[in-house]
Amino acid sequence: MMNPDTFLHNLHFDIDQITPPDWEVDWEDAPLAYKLYRGLPVFPCPWRFPFLLKNGRNPQSLTLGELGIFFGTHSA
Repeated sequence: MMNPDTFLHNLHFDIDQITPPDWEVDWEDAPLAYKLYRGLPVFPCPWRFPFLLKNGRNPQSLTLGELGIFFGTHSA
Protein backbone atom coordinates (compact mmCIF):
# COMPACT_ATOMS: atom_id res chain seq x y z
CA MET A 1 0.00 0.00 0.00
CA MET A 2 1.31 3.44 -0.97
CA ASN A 3 1.87 6.18 1.58
CA PRO A 4 -0.64 9.06 0.95
CA ASP A 5 2.15 11.66 1.04
CA THR A 6 4.13 9.72 -1.55
CA PHE A 7 1.03 9.31 -3.71
CA LEU A 8 0.25 13.05 -3.62
CA HIS A 9 3.85 13.93 -4.41
CA ASN A 10 3.88 11.54 -7.37
CA LEU A 11 0.47 12.77 -8.52
CA HIS A 12 1.82 16.31 -8.76
CA PHE A 13 5.42 15.78 -9.82
CA ASP A 14 5.96 12.25 -11.16
CA ILE A 15 2.70 10.93 -12.65
CA ASP A 16 4.48 7.98 -14.29
CA GLN A 17 5.00 6.47 -10.83
CA ILE A 18 1.26 6.06 -10.16
CA THR A 19 -0.21 5.15 -13.57
CA PRO A 20 -0.13 1.54 -14.75
CA PRO A 21 2.28 1.01 -17.67
CA ASP A 22 -0.48 -0.23 -20.01
CA TRP A 23 -2.97 2.54 -19.16
CA GLU A 24 -4.47 4.52 -22.05
CA VAL A 25 -6.78 7.53 -21.93
CA ASP A 26 -10.35 6.74 -23.01
CA TRP A 27 -11.31 10.02 -24.71
CA GLU A 28 -14.80 8.71 -25.49
CA ASP A 29 -15.45 8.61 -21.73
CA ALA A 30 -13.99 12.07 -21.02
CA PRO A 31 -16.08 14.59 -19.05
CA LEU A 32 -18.04 17.17 -21.04
CA ALA A 33 -16.97 20.81 -21.07
CA TYR A 34 -20.49 21.77 -19.96
CA LYS A 35 -23.12 20.53 -17.51
CA LEU A 36 -26.16 18.54 -18.67
CA TYR A 37 -29.36 18.82 -16.66
CA ARG A 38 -31.53 15.91 -17.78
CA GLY A 39 -35.20 15.66 -16.86
CA LEU A 40 -35.58 19.33 -15.88
CA PRO A 41 -37.80 22.00 -17.49
CA VAL A 42 -36.36 23.74 -20.56
CA PHE A 43 -36.18 27.53 -20.66
CA PRO A 44 -35.21 28.67 -24.17
CA CYS A 45 -33.06 31.76 -24.50
CA PRO A 46 -34.74 34.65 -26.30
CA TRP A 47 -33.40 35.37 -29.79
CA ARG A 48 -32.36 38.85 -28.62
CA PHE A 49 -30.13 37.46 -25.88
CA PRO A 50 -27.60 40.19 -24.93
CA PHE A 51 -24.18 38.59 -25.09
CA LEU A 52 -22.48 41.83 -24.11
CA LEU A 53 -23.64 44.62 -21.83
CA LYS A 54 -23.90 47.98 -23.52
CA ASN A 55 -21.50 50.75 -22.53
CA GLY A 56 -19.35 48.41 -20.42
CA ARG A 57 -21.91 48.36 -17.60
CA ASN A 58 -21.33 46.31 -14.50
CA PRO A 59 -23.66 43.24 -14.53
CA GLN A 60 -24.37 43.79 -10.82
CA SER A 61 -26.01 47.15 -11.61
CA LEU A 62 -28.73 45.73 -13.89
CA THR A 63 -32.35 46.62 -13.18
CA LEU A 64 -34.97 43.90 -12.79
CA GLY A 65 -36.27 44.68 -16.29
CA GLU A 66 -32.80 44.35 -17.79
CA LEU A 67 -32.15 41.17 -15.86
CA GLY A 68 -35.55 39.75 -16.86
CA ILE A 69 -34.39 39.13 -20.41
CA PHE A 70 -32.19 36.31 -19.09
CA PHE A 71 -35.29 34.55 -17.72
CA GLY A 72 -37.71 35.27 -20.57
CA THR A 73 -39.84 37.68 -18.50
CA HIS A 74 -38.80 40.80 -20.41
CA SER A 75 -41.14 42.03 -23.15
CA ALA A 76 -39.44 43.64 -26.12
